[in-house]
Amino acid sequence: MPRPSKSPKKQQHKSWQKRGSVKSKSGAARNHDWLYGRHAVLAALENPDRQIDKLYATMNALKDFEALVEQSDVIATPSTTTEISALLPPGAVHQGIAVKVKPLPETSLEDLPFDRPVIVLDQVTDPHNVGAILRSGAVFNASAVIMTRRNSPPVTGVLAKSACGALEHVSVIYVGNLAQALKTLGKIGFWRIGFAGEASDAFENSPSLRDQRQPVAIVLGAEDKGLRRLSKEQCDEVCHITTKGALSSLNVSNAAAIALHALHQAKT
Repeated sequence: MPRPSKSPKKQQHKSWQKRGSVKSKSGAARNHDWLYGRHAVLAALENPDRQIDKLYATMNALKDFEALVEQSDVIATPSTTTEISALLPPGAVHQGIAVKVKPLPETSLEDLPFDRPVIVLDQVTDPHNVGAILRSGAVFNASAVIMTRRNSPPVTGVLAKSACGALEHVSVIYVGNLAQALKTLGKIGFWRIGFAGEASDAFENSPSLRDQRQPVAIVLGAEDKGLRRLSKEQCDEVCHITTKGALSSLNVSNAAAIALHALHQAKT
């Protein structure tokens, strides 16, 4: 379902402004204000729903983005690598480009489309994993990733870079109570599949892979703790992904990709 359109942007002057000193009051910007890295910035520039306040880039990076920037009303500030690093969290791998953005319009559970899967994460805290899950979600047409407000990473910085632009295509919904959110998903018609290595049922036998009309929510827990009891209780089924190798467990982002691919194959 399309995100609600935002109010029109104010007219800005020419996309290129004279070189100036790039400063940050604290030496590093607030993490939730920034996206960085070429894939994340490119996707943000191409998303009409994303409001970009400022863009900072090296001259080499600007050459690759020049046409897109000139077509937009974004003001680009040519900067050095050091100047861009000073705006971002320590260690940020920005590839010479960063944008200061406004959050995307929020999506509610009730607005989720029925023809696309959703991904529910139960206290998955690693931003690299969440970013990779978002990327898989964009590849396999998931509409949203649902996470708790606590014990979940913010949708910027490392997560956004790991997502490689997927934030512009997959909605992120933060909820206060995950069990209640799962209950709501069930009420509006989603079949909720929990994944746990100790589960007796195999995912390949799930009824969700046979019913092409049933909207599906896949529910994944943190790698160390797995799904919490209340989350499991709200699932319609809890199953495992069958493996035959020397190792029996999967990284949570790999498990998400396998589940999404299986659902995609079953419904095409």
